[in-house]
Amino acid sequence: MSQGTFSPSSPILSYLTISKKSQKADLLNHLQAKMAQLQQKPSAYLPSLPQTQKKKLVALQHLNSQRKKHETKLEAEIRELEKKYQTQYYDPIYARRKEIVNGDAEPTEEEMVYEGEDRADQMTVC
Repeated sequence: MSQGTFSPSSPILSYLTISKKSQKADLLNHLQAKMAQLQQKPSAYLPSLPQTQKKKLVALQHLNSQRKKHETKLEAEIRELEKKYQTQYYDPIYARRKEIVNGDAEPTEEEMVYEGEDRADQMTVC
């Protein structure tokens, strides 16, 4: 190794990489602690708002909570739909693929018809 070059396993490079990661972790920890402090302090701004704006904030909070409820319901329905597709469609396909790949079964005529864009036209099936 020539003078002034570093290999990926160089102790200096490793120290610099660890040092940068450590600095980022320290900064993140500091910011998280600061945010936690700010969340615990009541804001002097909100009580100073006019009553009409306070009503708007309450309405916006209410609407946001409704959105969160719908989002939670959507996520649950998506999970159920994914489970259905996994058990009803994907699992049988994967099981059949496994049989063919392991040599436990031969492809049927129907399985040998493929019209996708990435067809293996060059393959000759005897």
